[in-house]
Amino acid sequence: MAAWHCACVSGRGSIELMASLEEQLDNWLAAGLIDARVAEGIRAFERRKPQRGQAGPGFLEAIVYLGAAVAAVGVVILVSASWEDLREWARVAVVGVPGLLALVAGTALRRYEQPGLVRGGQLVWLAGTALCAGSAAVIGANADWKPEDCALAAGIVGSTIALALWAIGPSHPQVVGMAAGLAVLSIGLGGRTDEFDARITGGTIAAFGVLGLAMSERGLLVPAISGRTVSALGAALGAWFAGAASGGGWTESLIFIAGAGLIALSVWRAVFLYMIVGVAGIFLGLVSTISLHVREPSAAAAALIAIGAVLIASVLLLARLRPWQRTSTA
Repeated sequence: MAAWHCACVSGRGSIELMASLEEQLDNWLAAGLIDARVAEGIRAFERRKPQRGQAGPGFLEAIVYLGAAVAAVGVVILVSASWEDLREWARVAVVGVPGLLALVAGTALRRYEQPGLVRGGQLVWLAGTALCAGSAAVIGANADWKPEDCALAAGIVGSTIALALWAIGPSHPQVVGMAAGLAVLSIGLGGRTDEFDARITGGTIAAFGVLGLAMSERGLLVPAISGRTVSALGAALGAWFAGAASGGGWTESLIFIAGAGLIALSVWRAVFLYMIVGVAGIFLGLVSTISLHVREPSAAAAALIAIGAVLIASVLLLARLRPWQRTSTA
C-alpha cells in the first residue's frame, strides 16, 4: 500500500509540476518577458531532464516483455481453440481472469520501483486493460446485445481502466490505452444509428483528439510525446474518416481544416510532430477526394501532379517575396 501511495503521489506530482510550469510560462508570456519559441524551448528542456529512478532497459525488463507476449499468445490460442465449446460464464472468465491477473501483476511489478520493472508493469497494465475491455464485450455478446453496444461497453471499460491507471502512473502505454478505448467507444457510438454513421465515429475521434491536443499543450496530458502523438493522429484520422467513409459531402473538408490547424499549431508551438501529421493528413485528404470525384486514373494522376506543382511553386514564391518580413517591418 505504501508503494501504491508513492506511485500515486509521484504520478500526480509530475502532472502538478507540468501544470505549475505552464502557469509560470503563461505569466512570462503575458508580461512579454519571453516569446512562444523560448517558452517551447523551456518546455523541451524540462521534458528532457532525467527524472529520479529513470534508467535504461535491462534483462529483467526484457523477460517481462517476453512473458507478457507469451501469455497473450496463450490466451489467443485458448480462446480460438475452445471458444465454441465454452459456456457463457467460461467465455467471460477465459478473457476476464487473465485481464485481472495482468492488472495485479503490473501493480506488483511497479511496487519494486526499479525503472525497468516499472516500465514492464505499465505494459502489462495495457494488456490487462485490453483483456478487461474484451471481457465487457463478451458479457454484452452473452446478453445478446447488438455489436455496436458491445463495442460501446468495451470502449467505456477500456478507457476508464486506462484513465485510472494513468492517474496512478502516467506513462506511454496508458496514454495509448486511453486512446484505443476512446476509439472503440467512438465506433460504438457511430454504430448506434440505423446504419453505421462514419461522421459520428470520425467526428467523435477528432473531438477527442482536439481535447487531447489542448491538454497536451497545457501540460495536463503526460508524457508529452505520446499525448501529442495520439492526439494529433486522432484529430487528423478522425476528420479524414468522417469525410472519406461517409461518401463525401461537406465532411470532406474536415481533414483539410484539421491538417491546416495542426500545421498552424506546429508553427506556433514549434512542435515538428504536428507538422508531419498535418501535412500527411492533407495529403491523405487530397488523394481520397480526388479518387472519389475523379474516376479516370489519368485525370486523377494529372490533378495530383498539378496540385503538388502548385504547392511547391507557392512555397518558392513565398520564400522569395517573404511578405511576413514586410509586415513585421511595417
